[in-house]
Amino acid sequence: GDLDDDDEAILAIDLEIGHFLHEHIIPRLMLYFTKEAIEDDDDDYDEEDEEADKEGEREGNEENDPDCDSKKDQNPAE
Repeated sequence: GDLDDDDEAILAIDLEIGHFLHEHIIPRLMLYFTKEAIEDDDDDYDEEDEEADKEGEREGNEENDPDCDSKKDQNPAE
């Protein structure tokens, strides 16, 4: 039968989770079992993670940003 939007969204999320498990967890399953992967996870921190952290810091500073007008965002209908 046909799926409604909620069911399609749930299936899409399940597919993403399955793909993540297939690509990242299953190939290293034995390493997780022997706890070697837990020690190696700290080594996975790279420049991309650092850049994402910096972007998160920048996004979090909107309240200190003089160009950000929070009053404008509160009443978009006006």
